[in-house]
Amino acid sequence: MTAPSSNPGVTRSKAQAVFARRILPAMIALLAFALLAAATALVQIATRLDRDALDQSRFLAGMALDAQQRWIQRANVDNAFWGDAYANLHRQTNLDP
Repeated sequence: MTAPSSNPGVTRSKAQAVFARRILPAMIALLAFALLAAATALVQIATRLDRDALDQSRFLAGMALDAQQRWIQRANVDNAFWGDAYANLHRQTNLDP
């Protein structure tokens, strides 16, 4: 004659319930930590990408402005002799080079 509480099925289900109550908070904490770590990494990566994109934009804008300035200087040098030619030919022709 066995007691009803010594039934192996009831004992097993009670053990599973105790195990679930004991392990569930740890699993939830682990999951929350993993999600928090992933969110932190995502924000950090996005911030780094934004900073790198801004640095690259500043660099490229500076290069474009430098190229424009070099082009203007080159155009001034290339066309500077026309001012001298106009001055030499405008009022009286200067035959000396």
